[in-house]
Amino acid sequence: MAIETSKYEYKPRLSVDITEEQLQQLQALIPHGFKKQIFKVIVQDLIVILQASPNREAILAAIINRMINVPEISLEATKK
Repeated sequence: MAIETSKYEYKPRLSVDITEEQLQQLQALIPHGFKKQIFKVIVQDLIVILQASPNREAILAAIINRMINVPEISLEATKK
């Protein structure tokens, strides 16, 4: 029996491990129903930032090492 692909729309997902404490904090700080919207914005801003940068690896390293933060650079990147 063939599966009808129109019934099963593929939706890519991003899964990251977080601590129990981070989960509790997110649940306390972000109202129900907003997490999906918030993380979509964060992902889109990160894409814009990386596309605008000639040195993506340096940007990623700076974010990971907390030399810069995503909200600051996203505001700059989305103004362009």
